[in-house]
Amino acid sequence: MDPFTFLYILLLVTMLTVLVSAHEYGHFLFARIFKMEVEEFAIGFGRPPWTFMRKKGTAFTVRPWPLGGFVRVKGMVPEDDGSEREIEGGFYSKPAWQRVIVFLAGPVFSILAGLAILIPLYSLNGVKTLGARVGDIRAESPAAESELKKGDLIVAVDGVPVKSFLDIVGQVRDKAGQNVEIRFDRNGAAGVTSIVPELEANPSPVLDSYVRGPKEFRRQAKIGVAPDPTERLLVKIPFSEAVLAGLMWPWDMAKGIVRSLLSPSTFKDNVGGPGTIVKETYAAAKDGMDTFVQLAALLSISLGIFNLLPFGFLDGGQIVMNLIEVFRGGKRPSMKFLIAFQSVGFVLIGLLIFGAIASDISRFFGNKPEVQQKP
Repeated sequence: MDPFTFLYILLLVTMLTVLVSAHEYGHFLFARIFKMEVEEFAIGFGRPPWTFMRKKGTAFTVRPWPLGGFVRVKGMVPEDDGSEREIEGGFYSKPAWQRVIVFLAGPVFSILAGLAILIPLYSLNGVKTLGARVGDIRAESPAAESELKKGDLIVAVDGVPVKSFLDIVGQVRDKAGQNVEIRFDRNGAAGVTSIVPELEANPSPVLDSYVRGPKEFRRQAKIGVAPDPTERLLVKIPFSEAVLAGLMWPWDMAKGIVRSLLSPSTFKDNVGGPGTIVKETYAAAKDGMDTFVQLAALLSISLGIFNLLPFGFLDGGQIVMNLIEVFRGGKRPSMKFLIAFQSVGFVLIGLLIFGAIASDISRFFGNKPEVQQKP
């Protein structure tokens, strides 16, 4: 085993341990706040568990397979006769609204842990954005009639220095029909050309920040140039922008998951299984520690959002079951209903996992379609 592979495995296990610990600590903390007796705080699954600490009746353990974890609270298993409600310090001896908060705390802590990593990372390190190198020139566009070529690095627009593709867009969008001077670098040789941008036929999003989404849609002037997707650079941003950059991720991920569930045709493009996680973490570790740390933060956020899905044994499913009890004035749903709800949830989760693994197989071993350049 080469040193990098060993380091990667160590980083992967450490990352999974930290992400799981943040999630389970949310459950653990609020169980303790509500005076529930926590029997075990476990990282990993399988036997035998290794207990490295006991505190206030809780065994803190590490198990052989570092692919998850759990917090076991006393009296957490419903019984046919409802006797779990009589266990002192037990989970079901507490009001349903407290149980909802305990289940909700895990996903919330996963999301907060991701944000606690992303915001300082963006603030101190900057955000990655597309550079100013020409990746493609649309046929019959204003740029196609100029001296620009694929691979040129645009350095200034109308005398204003540019570093990113967003800088170019900002300098061009309001200059339809005007003569725009483009200065570029081609393999170390300086060049200059003039382009007259054309007003696009339909409105498009106005992007004026490295982290904010579009605030408006309108027709903008375009020159017909696409950026080189492999050319990226770090851009320093203020703390307020870093906060916005971090907060965008949970919202975008939630929309992506809902979109994938409602549109199965996009599922394989937006969802990855264990193979994708291993591949992406390996690539991130090779790319640099900042990329690896960002991926860890994004996985933490996605873990939190995924666990909020209202399916069976996921936290979201447990939240739904306890909310039903809240709305029924403390009356628990029947055991028959609980079993049916859990069974349906188990099947749905199984289908999601199967779909994610099938997506991995298709992504890694299937035929790769040709990538069509978009104008």
